[in-house]
Amino acid sequence: MKTIYSASPSANTMLFFLWVAVLVIGVWTRFHDIDKSGIWIDEAFSLLLSAKSPAEIFFHTTRDVHPPLYYWMLHGWIHLFGESVHAARVLSAIFGVLSVVLAMWLIRLLSSRRAMLLGGLLIALLPIAVRYSQEIRMYAFLATLMLSATIALVYWLENSRSRRPLILYCLLMVGGLYTHYFTVVCAFAHWLYLALLLRTQREERRYLMRPAWWVANIVISIMFIPWLPSFIKQLRYSNFNWIPPLKTEDVVGVFWRFLSYSDGTEYSSVFFYGLPVILFMISVAIVVKGEGQRDKLLLLVTFAWVPIALVAVVSLFKPLLIDRYLLFAAMAYPMTVAVLLDMLLVRCKVAFVILLGMMFFLEGRGLSVVYAKEPSNLYEFNQFNVLANTVNSSYQPGDGVLVLDFFIYLPMVYYFKSDTLPMYYAPRNSDGTSGRPDGYQTSTLSSEKADQIYVEKLGALTTASGRVWLIDNVRGGSLTHKLPDNWRLLQTFTVGEAKAELINIRPADAPLQTPLEPRTISTP
Repeated sequence: MKTIYSASPSANTMLFFLWVAVLVIGVWTRFHDIDKSGIWIDEAFSLLLSAKSPAEIFFHTTRDVHPPLYYWMLHGWIHLFGESVHAARVLSAIFGVLSVVLAMWLIRLLSSRRAMLLGGLLIALLPIAVRYSQEIRMYAFLATLMLSATIALVYWLENSRSRRPLILYCLLMVGGLYTHYFTVVCAFAHWLYLALLLRTQREERRYLMRPAWWVANIVISIMFIPWLPSFIKQLRYSNFNWIPPLKTEDVVGVFWRFLSYSDGTEYSSVFFYGLPVILFMISVAIVVKGEGQRDKLLLLVTFAWVPIALVAVVSLFKPLLIDRYLLFAAMAYPMTVAVLLDMLLVRCKVAFVILLGMMFFLEGRGLSVVYAKEPSNLYEFNQFNVLANTVNSSYQPGDGVLVLDFFIYLPMVYYFKSDTLPMYYAPRNSDGTSGRPDGYQTSTLSSEKADQIYVEKLGALTTASGRVWLIDNVRGGSLTHKLPDNWRLLQTFTVGEAKAELINIRPADAPLQTPLEPRTISTP
């Protein structure tokens, strides 16, 4: 194992307080404004799915695109702490904080204590890590697993005679495979790193040839076999066809979203394309200047670059590049910067200040975007909770709720507090075929009660109270759908980009009701 330098008691005390300060920053950034935004479709899917039994979770995940481990874990969590948005997001926030600790641990194994503190600070402020520590999805959990597995790998490399690190590595990688398939690209980075170590002629460094390594990975593969038929089934129907074709700007944009949670297009072309170049030069520099630590720092560089490079290459043939899927790799970039900052502090303080200032600027801009949570669209940042509460407070027994945008449907199912199940408008296609969702991916949760949920003709819709709520975006609803002649708009509520319209479905001989003034509901 690596021998940690024993400093004076006062130095150790200072180190401890600095470590705690970084951890406090990591906790604050991940819990700050955690409830400010309503849930979007992916979070609603996680909550609604995890509320089901483990067997039902297994069934529905076979019709989705991800494995079931996170949903099983969330099922247990909400059983203990409730199924509120806050409780579910806290689980991700805990993993986000744990990732900061693990990243600092990994840096300390590969570099110095000063690099550990600098890296911990930069990761505590990393916008994409903060963003997905506040989302009810598996990405923060996956990052925790992959960082832990990499740490276990380092311990095995330090003492390859010990089986415990390799056993732990196996368990963590299996957990990763049952959480998200991008575990494979992390494993590929580990394999490539061990292959790069073969360049040395020292027999004790040829870990790739060790039987223990091969046995461990065979065990990992065998433990994934029970899920393999489900994975093949997922590929058959989903084909991940919702991911857009890859463009050069998309690859560059990944680095911007990592560090500033923006696409970077607001900057000049030189700066836009220069960011990944700078990060690559930093990665090369720490390996070249790493002196006795080159092999160790090569692991950090491989962990950062190989997953993105591999996914980008595959995406040339089959688009798979989604930045949040690579959260674990995103954390390696502040770590590489921290190692270089540690070197610069001794050799060139001006360069240290410039590089640190650039990182603070990018991360500060990114955090401002994350915390703004402006409801500029119907997806990640929204106020569905406020809109749903408005509908709940004005709802009368017998009212119907009809959602016109499927991205709003699952959040409304979660937030709508009534025995009446919200419906979804799915008119027939122009060729006469059914316009209902196919019952896979997020629509799998609606497949069991499809006949109650899907409405093909507005004119055929009736409700016990004679009223129906239309839920859509501000540019949709009655503006884009021709309503039946006997439908009369009574009132409109808007929250951000979402809108609820109260409609009176009146018999032909019924008197007209007086419409009320539209209301725009402000949010804090």
